Amino acid sequence: MSYDKLFYLSGSVDYLDCQACPRGTYVDNIDNAKMCVACPSAKYNPYWAKTVCYDCSEHGYTVEGSYNSWDCMCNIGYARSTDNSVCRRCNANQFFHDTSGECRRCRDNYISLEGSVSHDECQCQVGYTEENDGTVCVRCITNQLFDIQSGECT
Repeated sequence: MSYDKLFYLSGSVDYLDCQACPRGTYVDNIDNAKMCVACPSAKYNPYWAKTVCYDCSEHGYTVEGSYNSWDCMCNIGYARSTDNSVCRRCNANQFFHDTSGECRRCRDNYISLEGSVSHDECQCQVGYTEENDGTVCVRCITNQLFDIQSGECT
């Protein structure tokens, strides 16, 4: 291991007292002394004795001192892709479920725009109206017209 990736214990000047910086930190030069510094938010470091931290994917963040890519969480309105490699916006007809951190599908006959952050953004599709206090979208019956402005069958 090279000595440039080690830090000195406080008060020591002997290279034998050097230690490798642990995971979640990186070696930095502070006031001409090599020190271990916690990885900042949105970065992580899974290795000992590194001089860098790695970025979370775009729209991802971590707490300070994270040491695993799994520590990267997605910002609100974004969810991990199926292979967990990136944070992506929820597709059309889905919404971001804040408790699970996942994109969930709107209920039957409901639609939403891409990037919806709440189930409240799921609306009845054209030709349907809400019933049962907004829990079900039902198709307009024969001889009724769908009023686009009111969202109701008349």
